[in-house]
Amino acid sequence: MLIPVRLDNCLMPEVLLQTLYVDIYTQGLEIGLRQMIDVINGVNTFRAGEVQQYQNIRGYVTRLDNGYRIEIRAETYMEPHSRYLILIKNSEDEVTYSVEEGQYESGFSKDVS
Repeated sequence: MLIPVRLDNCLMPEVLLQTLYVDIYTQGLEIGLRQMIDVINGVNTFRAGEVQQYQNIRGYVTRLDNGYRIEIRAETYMEPHSRYLILIKNSEDEVTYSVEEGQYESGFSKDVS
């Protein structure tokens, strides 16, 4: 018997999103252990609303000496027509942006709320 266990704030592999798993990160150790015991004993541990939905796009923010770096990634496959809007209070001359791979179109719109 295999019981998948989530221990941190990670993306669950796609293959595990098709099955139930014990979520110690969100639910805590006591509930996780209870769920493991229930699974071993054949008790249904499904709780509506607790199943993680698949999310491919993730955002990461890193603080730098002179500002922040914002990364937006497609974790498991390429998003063919991705569009992102990042709202900031900075002026255009305070912001730089680039893409490491692929093609992109960009623009800066003032006074967007």
